[in-house]
Amino acid sequence: YGLTATPGSTVSVEDILLDGKSVMNQFDDQNHQMTLTLEEGQDLPEVTVNAAKGNAVTVIPMEDRIQILVTSEDGSQSVTYEILIARTGEHTHTYGEPVFTFSEDGKSATAAFACTGCDDVQTLPADITYEVKTGATCTEKGVTTYTATVTFGGEKYTATKDVADIPMLDHQTAIRNQKDATCTQDGYTGDTVCTVCDTVIAEGKVIPALGHKTELRGQKDATCTEAGYTGDQVCTVCQEVVEKGEVIPAKGHHYEDGVCTECGEKDPDYTEPTDPTDPSEPTKPTDPSEPTKPTDPSEPTKPTDPSEPTKPTESSEPTEKPAETTKPATDPNAPDQTGDTAPLLLLAALVLVSGSCLAVIVAKTRKYNA
Repeated sequence: YGLTATPGSTVSVEDILLDGKSVMNQFDDQNHQMTLTLEEGQDLPEVTVNAAKGNAVTVIPMEDRIQILVTSEDGSQSVTYEILIARTGEHTHTYGEPVFTFSEDGKSATAAFACTGCDDVQTLPADITYEVKTGATCTEKGVTTYTATVTFGGEKYTATKDVADIPMLDHQTAIRNQKDATCTQDGYTGDTVCTVCDTVIAEGKVIPALGHKTELRGQKDATCTEAGYTGDQVCTVCQEVVEKGEVIPAKGHHYEDGVCTECGEKDPDYTEPTDPTDPSEPTKPTDPSEPTKPTDPSEPTKPTDPSEPTKPTESSEPTEKPAETTKPATDPNAPDQTGDTAPLLLLAALVLVSGSCLAVIVAKTRKYNA
């Protein structure tokens, strides 16, 4: 059966013709239904629909009826007309509730009506509307509810189907648990986490410890009287003492000529030396006829008359007292010599005293040099 359209801007049916004959006035204004009686075996008539321009017209012939569906151009409005077929001497169908079948995306559907008294099944296309049931999130898709609607036997039937077809939203991310590395502890780049659903999008990585960066601090040179210090190795970042230094013992004074060569301090025990008598030169013997005055120990002793030299004493030890000579037997015929021995005894005593003084001077000189 053909379908036609006439000019118009809304859902509007001007006329319905069966085999060219208008039957528009036979339709019930409320249900848009009419009944057509045909002979047993008589073919269904040709249906022509004159609708407004842009309206879509669908004519669906069935065993017991002809259904006419008129829909606006945008699909928002529709009108259904039904021509019920009654045949003389045949079975009257009685249909139960329809079975709706939706497409996978829910955007199209059909409704099948089965006769309760025979095997006749009437299948009709449904009008589809939709609305959002639940919005999408960053973890789940949103859900759309599709509603299918058909009109059959003057009754309107509907069915719905939910489809998760709204794409998920993007995660709103932030970095969490980040930690800077230190000299001794590892750091962490942080996890990428969704601020809406708390899902960890990407895990962070460990940042190895940086290690110490050291410099020498607190070093001090040792002096003659104060100890020094090698200094501590201290981290310039975290100020931790990585390695302790060691004490450097005091150097002590090194005196030369009564003054320390390191710091210039004077030696408190230093005594200015005197010019000692040269022990290598013999002492000049004095005139035996006159007594010799003892020499000043701070000055060298003047040697005596070289005509009668005196044996010099050793500088390392005092001169020993000369041994007593044995007086020879007196020759009865020799002249008396008592007066001649006195000068010799005096000379020997003077030599002994001089040697002792010289020994004292030499000993003090060695002590000073030491």
